[in-house]
Amino acid sequence: MRMKSLIVEDDPVSRYLMGSILSPFGPVKTAVDGEEGVQMYLLAFEEGVPFDVVMLDIMLPKLDGKNVLERIREIESSETVVEHGRTKIIMTTALSHSDETILHYRDYYDGYIEKPLDREIVVCELRKMGFDVGY
Repeated sequence: MRMKSLIVEDDPVSRYLMGSILSPFGPVKTAVDGEEGVQMYLLAFEEGVPFDVVMLDIMLPKLDGKNVLERIREIESSETVVEHGRTKIIMTTALSHSDETILHYRDYYDGYIEKPLDREIVVCELRKMGFDVGY
């Protein structure tokens, strides 16, 4: 199965690393801030070719990751996308997992990875979500 991915990340090194991890599994698009991420997500959704997975940084310029997360889920719910058919979202951050603000959003995202990113951890998260990303 080819997996269409969107990376929403302002740090160019992290963006490159995520792209190198995800590109063997299918096409990858990138956004450098939260507003661009929402626009790219909405465009793909409206064209009928939504992203399978979004790697979403929590700390972003213009619109932070939590707001991007809420907007993506609002778009899906306005179109009555059932939960098992929604885009899988992996939050990425340099923040501690015990950060209360991200725990508040747990029902909205599907995975959580602390930076620095590791290929094996990303692949493991994707497998947990049902993606066939064998190496």
